[in-house]
Amino acid sequence: MRLTKILSILIAVCLLFFTLSGGSKKEYVEYSNAHVLNNLDDYPIIKDEYADEIELKIMGSSSGTIDVDWKNNKFFKRMEDLTGVKFNFDNIFLEDMYKQKKGLVFTSEDSMPDIFFKAFFNNYDEITYGSNKQIRPLNQLIKDYAPNIQKLLDENPIIRRCITTTDGNIYALPTMYLNTPNDSVMRAFWWINLQWLKDVGETDGSGDPIIPTTIADLERVLTKFKEQKCFSNFSSPLVICGPSELFNLFPIFGLDISQYYVQADENGELVFGPLTENFEVAINTFKRFYENGLINQDWNTFTETKKYQYGKDDAYGLYQSASPVYVSGANNLQKFVTIDPLTSSVNSEPFWSATYPLERGCFAITSKCQYPEVAIRWIDTLYDTSKPYWVWAINGKENAEWHWNDPEKTSWQSDVDDAEYAEVMGTTIVQPGDGMPYAVDETFFDKETTNNASYVRPQRNRQMEYGKVSFPMVYFSKEELKELGGLSSDIDTYVKQYIAKTINGEAFDSYEVFSNKLRNEYGLDKYMSILQKAYDNFYGL
Repeated sequence: MRLTKILSILIAVCLLFFTLSGGSKKEYVEYSNAHVLNNLDDYPIIKDEYADEIELKIMGSSSGTIDVDWKNNKFFKRMEDLTGVKFNFDNIFLEDMYKQKKGLVFTSEDSMPDIFFKAFFNNYDEITYGSNKQIRPLNQLIKDYAPNIQKLLDENPIIRRCITTTDGNIYALPTMYLNTPNDSVMRAFWWINLQWLKDVGETDGSGDPIIPTTIADLERVLTKFKEQKCFSNFSSPLVICGPSELFNLFPIFGLDISQYYVQADENGELVFGPLTENFEVAINTFKRFYENGLINQDWNTFTETKKYQYGKDDAYGLYQSASPVYVSGANNLQKFVTIDPLTSSVNSEPFWSATYPLERGCFAITSKCQYPEVAIRWIDTLYDTSKPYWVWAINGKENAEWHWNDPEKTSWQSDVDDAEYAEVMGTTIVQPGDGMPYAVDETFFDKETTNNASYVRPQRNRQMEYGKVSFPMVYFSKEELKELGGLSSDIDTYVKQYIAKTINGEAFDSYEVFSNKLRNEYGLDKYMSILQKAYDNFYGL
């Protein structure tokens, strides 16, 4: 027994030395400092006697804000007043620089923050840093100290599936979009120029514009736009910014190729879109559009910046955006209306590509954090849509930056002057872009009284009703990621080359050669088997 005990001690010492020398994964310590917390329903969340002892290091991307230093931001100051939690900030303005530094801080525990906020973690980050025990699994912390998050996950099992990795753990919290018109979300919509429709005679007997409902209708309308309205180098009947926007038109032909180029058939079997008859019809249609000048000739390289630069002159007949104000300007807002999903000779079911109502990888707690209970309780505050705290992140504080117009809270408006809005909100909110860990009650923004919101939101909600999720937000294991990475990159590059060169009439592989290469040279069978397994696991098939 004594010898066994001595051997056990020696083995433990060796393992400790091996760990400290970097020879194996470091086991994080499960701190238990819940005693510093007040009751779950109480604010501040930290007891007074511990308020000066606790300061958490927070790291994230502050891109999109004018004052890039979060220590000056009213959101964090208001959250500190509410919760009692203080932060030491390490935030990086440029997203690319942040993502680079994010990877570097994991090389040394000394450089790691306590939490990542607006973290932009992807599948690789979560599964790698999670399995290395550098970020904590949140399952038990949520259950014990985050009642708002727990409630939302119980009520929205799809969201739970979307943030649970292949090892069964939740490592990062998402943005949750609640009370949407559908069980999915869309970020941008197709807007058609009403004034141009009237000008070219696309009207009914009373003079109201007729909105296209089929791809044939659209081609006729775009042809009229080209012949009668587009006279400058910068005007275009249909504007497309790169392959991603072009992909959003494939639902017209019954295809959703926005995620890995696949969608499930009625039996739950994944179909690779580019190897279908519908794909050929779509490509031939877009090629004809290109040849006839119905789309911008530089569509494959056209940028959002250029679209905004030239669009202010009312130069476009149809384009994709969250709102016309961003492209055509506020003065032209009501010249545009959303276009419902079109049908075609190969598709009679109108739908738009959509995703489940969340954005993954927004918040994580590291192994370095000695107060994980405090961290999860702090972020849980932003997942309670019955309280106004989540609004602080995106809209500011009630009766400071905005107010309700009536006691029944049926509408609200901003108190910040339009001319000063960008500067004021740049140091007030932290969510002008993506990556925010909170729950958003979409009905709040339906009550906004600005001209843009009042005009856009009803149309946005109508289009959201057509949203369809063809492939869910799945996770892959480290092994699957490694195998899928090379396959996916090669297939994506080849498919995009084929689409661009074929539409533009450049010399490239024929469709028959394209199909054969995908099947025989690009590992498509293995690629599809990995995706099918992930799809089946997600839906429990």
